[in-house]
Amino acid sequence: MNRSLKSIALLFCLGAMISSCSRKVEAVVPDAQPIFPLADFTVKPDALDGFTFKFTNASTKFTKLEMRFGDDSLSTSADVSHTYVNTGDPAKQFKYTIDLKAISSTGDISHKYLDIPIYPDSIIQLSTARIATTSKTGTVKFTAKVKAANVKSYLWTFTDNRSTSPVIFTRTEASPEVELFIGSFNQFTVKIVTDKGSTASLTRSVTVDGIATDITASYINNSPLYPAAITTVENTAQGVNEGASKLVDGNLTTKFGYYSAFPQPLIVTLQFPAPVVVKSYGIMNGNDSQSSRDPKQWAIEGSNSKDGPWIELDNITLTKGFYDMGTDLGLSGNGPSGIDIRYRKWWYYPLKTTGAYTFYRWRVISTFASAFQITELAFFK
Repeated sequence: MNRSLKSIALLFCLGAMISSCSRKVEAVVPDAQPIFPLADFTVKPDALDGFTFKFTNASTKFTKLEMRFGDDSLSTSADVSHTYVNTGDPAKQFKYTIDLKAISSTGDISHKYLDIPIYPDSIIQLSTARIATTSKTGTVKFTAKVKAANVKSYLWTFTDNRSTSPVIFTRTEASPEVELFIGSFNQFTVKIVTDKGSTASLTRSVTVDGIATDITASYINNSPLYPAAITTVENTAQGVNEGASKLVDGNLTTKFGYYSAFPQPLIVTLQFPAPVVVKSYGIMNGNDSQSSRDPKQWAIEGSNSKDGPWIELDNITLTKGFYDMGTDLGLSGNGPSGIDIRYRKWWYYPLKTTGAYTFYRWRVISTFASAFQITELAFFK
């Protein structure tokens, strides 16, 4: 009996094994091979519109494209013409970053990035010309030549600093003629709108002698507190509050003062990263003592070596200080800051001789009463 049961059990196991072996085995499906796309495109500026660019797709192995133009706009094609409505973001050096994303049938992704600069200066080219002069004023004609765009409208905004409070006014013609006060720096902004709705604007300083672009802040400054490298004398009595660095710090409420007789001449030397042609310079007088501490005689000199030789570019001898010159121009009263407007006033001078120099220096030969103070010195190209 036990032997029979064992036989039956053995037959049952053999049958189960045979049945198992006879079942159909499922085929294993291999993973899909990835398809790696290549995102690529070419770009060509529109010859008739500086805001418009033609993009041509050169991508491969893709099933879907997404092109972002850096201005919150998106296209699903890289064969497209795109018009920007503004110049680039100043915080990003006036550049738009293009991002082309290519996606393959297997979901793999490729990107191509490209920066496209649209500088205001590349759209608008400004020029000025003095067309009339009186004893106190000059009439300046402004022209904005717009490159590769059809201008629909102009808006000029001028800030005239001739009086106690600045006078702000606007013009809408293509080439306005504006009367400016001799001896003052003024500001203006021009904004253009194209026939496609794109806009660009530029802001500049201007005198009756033309546009002045301040380059002073680009000087090489190795000693921000006591810059012995840029001056031959330093105010250590008042410390950093009225030290020589205040002369070129861009802050019109600080000054450099030296309140005793100084070893003449007092020399301020600025080094720029590369040779630059300076066309004019500005001096802003202090905030007290009338004209007594103003420079009386000075020279501007240029060189391509800190050791010279130095080329004289301008030489000025005043018969009256800046405060008294302001009185002669009819200036009086306090400005918005509460200070007499004969103080902290820009006085500009075009250079008699120009050239490309890395080093410029202001050599103050004498003042009206030995002591010296100036709010700001600036060089303009």
